[in-house]
Amino acid sequence: GENHHDTADSYYTVGLAYSDQGENNKAFEYLLKSLDISKSVYGENHPETIKIHDSIQRVNDLSQNNCSIF
Repeated sequence: GENHHDTADSYYTVGLAYSDQGENNKAFEYLLKSLDISKSVYGENHPETIKIHDSIQRVNDLSQNNCSIF
């Protein structure tokens, strides 16, 4: 289902793939979906949630607009 850790993992993988292609807006879209699910499944301080936060920050740091999303 939509709020399952496997769904969050899939969104995370797609987000990283978009990031690798330089498609940061699409990367953010999928990473944020992954983050929302991870927060609801695991909570804010779980290692999976923190990993996704870190990935979003890396994409943000690499993006040209460098705007904060937190």
